[in-house]
Amino acid sequence: MLAWTARTYWTAWTAARLRSGRRFPYLPLERLRAIQDQRARAIVAHAYHTVPFYRRAMDERGLRPADFRGAADLARLPIVTGRALADDPAQFRSRAVTGAPLLELWTSGSSGHAKCAAWDRRAVFQLQASGLRQRDVVAAFTGRIRGYRQLLVDRPGGTRDRVVAFVREHSWQPPAPGYALHRVSLADSFERAIETINRVEPHVIHGFSGYLGALFRRAAADGRHVARPRVIWGGGEMLPAPDRALIEGAFGIPVIESYQACEAMQIAFQCERRGGLHIHVDQVAIRAVDAHGEPVPSGRTGRLLISNLINRATVLLNYDIGDLGALTDAACACGRTLPMLAQLDGRDDDLVARPRGRVVHTAVILASLYAVPGVLRLQLEQTALDRIRLRVVCVPSTDWEQARPALERALASSLGDGPLSTEIERVDEIAAAPSGKFKVIVSRPSANAGPPT
Repeated sequence: MLAWTARTYWTAWTAARLRSGRRFPYLPLERLRAIQDQRARAIVAHAYHTVPFYRRAMDERGLRPADFRGAADLARLPIVTGRALADDPAQFRSRAVTGAPLLELWTSGSSGHAKCAAWDRRAVFQLQASGLRQRDVVAAFTGRIRGYRQLLVDRPGGTRDRVVAFVREHSWQPPAPGYALHRVSLADSFERAIETINRVEPHVIHGFSGYLGALFRRAAADGRHVARPRVIWGGGEMLPAPDRALIEGAFGIPVIESYQACEAMQIAFQCERRGGLHIHVDQVAIRAVDAHGEPVPSGRTGRLLISNLINRATVLLNYDIGDLGALTDAACACGRTLPMLAQLDGRDDDLVARPRGRVVHTAVILASLYAVPGVLRLQLEQTALDRIRLRVVCVPSTDWEQARPALERALASSLGDGPLSTEIERVDEIAAAPSGKFKVIVSRPSANAGPPT
């Protein structure tokens, strides 16, 4: 297909599905489940015929695609860990997409492993077609779905930018998203971010929850004025409960959060009721399990296993995404019939404090460290403002004499000016916390008693 023909096709394809994607959260629950089951059957058949890992796993268990009647049967597949994906991504890559245009997304490594998930073109545009679901929630606060001002707080060149660039390359998507977009980098100081907020006066602030929570903590401690948006839309990590209480209480700004990851993209979102999170069941299936992989009851916290039902490139079924959460059978009063996560205890890595009240966000640090060749896994511990301990797991063939100084340079570059004493240790393995979650950045500087800036 010629490039211009393909762009026209995907533009029309997405436009034709926008309305149905927007109505989907309100369909009868049995219809939602039927669509999810159909997509589960389709992805299992695709995985069996084209993905090495699942062909091998199903053959070992005497399973065939016909044995899978719906999403519940995905439990018959083995649990896939982030380590398995990081160590050998090719075993999860479909042979059917060889030579096809793919969007490759790298995780930040906040779950302990830097992993690559490739997305096929149809899956990317399926995500685009369902994008109005979240914007409908934002519109409940702004009063309109277009024509408002949004301030985005993220890492330039990150996942959002890569998705936008891919969509624009393969469709005639208009260059503007329908609202005035302004940006703040995660590498910016809180002082600069507050100045931008006050200058732009955005209707919506959207970005990494941890950074936004710390920003408003700092503003409250300093008595700084912050232009009040109509809603804050957080994601990418957990917003600590005290920060949510501060933003919604002291500042009077409602907060909504969404749940996404490079391996599954849109997973769940909070509606205007701001309770649990509505699951995109046409895109993912979620199970909550205990330490032995057994399902936990509704309302009980367990490890979340995600099955991506739409991506035909990197296929991940029964994937341990590294987060804890609780599913619920309760319905939301908003009228959406989507099944829900009652709560989510996702990534909660610390910000790293620096002199003069400056902080550096996890995404900035990990982007530099994981760029060093051979790095598989790492954990950074800050014991004081000027002391960092870094534990690193590398591929066996890595030249440590080259990797170590490269890691030192990456730390110095991402953490900026000021004194810094680093201890870098190569280790064979890094253990998870007793809860089972892996915390890649642990910040406990004794000098960090005051709020960061």
